[in-house]
Parts: sequence; structure tokens; C-alpha cells
Amino acid sequence: MLERVATSRVKIGIFGIGLQAYWDQFPGLKDRLEGYQRDVEQRLRALGANIISAGLVDTAPRRARRASNLPARTSISSSATSAPTPHRRRSFRPCKASTVRCSC
Repeated sequence: MLERVATSRVKIGIFGIGLQAYWDQFPGLKDRLEGYQRDVEQRLRALGANIISAGLVDTAPRRARRASNLPARTSISSSATSAPTPHRRRSFRPCKASTVRCSC
């Protein structure tokens, strides 16, 4: 007979991304994105994850404030989290790599 081994719950920091300029242009968009984020958080909690939510990030100052609330083992540079520059943009295409880790 197998014995259960006590494990610690995985801790996940999560935030949604939007652009504040769109809220007036598209009524209900912000609420819809926040709803999607709540759904993702609930699904992860149902799997046993400990969720730390930073909410919806829609401006650069808010990004900095919310990111500082998330625990991190390493620092994330602002260039890694900012929008891609035009020369780095790629058109959408299905990923052919593993669904676990994709470097495309």
C-alpha cells in the first residue's frame, strides 16, 4: 500500500494584462478580462495552488506597484515585461514546441 507524502502547495503569482486606453472604447472589456482572470485563478486553486493575485495591470505605474507585491526568487527587468518592440513582433502561428515550455 502506498503512503501519502505531505507536499507543500505550489505558490503562483498571477496578474491580468490590459490597456487602460481601451476601457472607454470597448464597454465591458475590463470586466470581461477581470472575469477571465478570476476563472483562471479559481481553476488553479481547485488544483491545489496557493494563488497570489495582483489583479489587472493596465498602466506602467500600476505594473510596477503590482509586480512589487508578487513574491519572486529573481528580479524581472522592465524590458522583459514591456511590450515587444516592432522588430521583435511575430505574427501569430501555432506553437510546434512542447506545451510545457515554449521558446518561440
